[in-house]
Amino acid sequence: TALKAMPWLPLAGWNIIAGRVGIYVESGGIMVNRIGLGLSWIVVGILAVFVSVPARATPRETLTAAPVPAEIISAKRIFISNAGRGCSPFGNAYFSGGPDRSYDQFYTAMKSWGRYQLAHSPSAAELDFAIELSCPPVTTAKGGAEIHAGSTYDPQLRLIILDLKTHTVLWTITVHVSRAILQGNRDKNFDRAMAALLTELKDLAAPPAPTPSTPKNGS
Repeated sequence: TALKAMPWLPLAGWNIIAGRVGIYVESGGIMVNRIGLGLSWIVVGILAVFVSVPARATPRETLTAAPVPAEIISAKRIFISNAGRGCSPFGNAYFSGGPDRSYDQFYTAMKSWGRYQLAHSPSAAELDFAIELSCPPVTTAKGGAEIHAGSTYDPQLRLIILDLKTHTVLWTITVHVSRAILQGNRDKNFDRAMAALLTELKDLAAPPAPTPSTPKNGS
């Protein structure tokens, strides 16, 4: 009877070989045991479950919330830069408003918000808010290699907050724009993504809530 090796069971120093009449456990090239056909697949199932149990993830309750960089909260003046102007290969027609729509729309929203003063040059600002629109192709992994999925792309807005004094990236916000066939729906999805990005930014830049003081005894 032809035997078939099953190297997918990661047991150090052991190989499991299966045939039509049963399973043979081999160690160091010597057959040391034979298991009847009725029990063989039960053993394989138990071994497969045993070796595939994932490590227990760290509970979120034990994670420490990392602080928001103080510069984002304390800054008064920012410069808004245009870090990406299009959605190649769609061109400028994929979203209406031209290639600078993301920059113009973000600038208008930041001016309306009024949280920061908008500087006209980086030298007059503390932070650089770089807004970018990009459409990277969607890739899938196959056989260890990345394969482009035809003409499928992933439109996304990205905001990069840079400390202009130290040239350190303080924070990055990325929001994906849902794809659509109709132009009108694409524009609506763009607006929703921009609104989501602004909401996340406002939450990020909000000053921390004051810690309530502990009342003194007898008061």
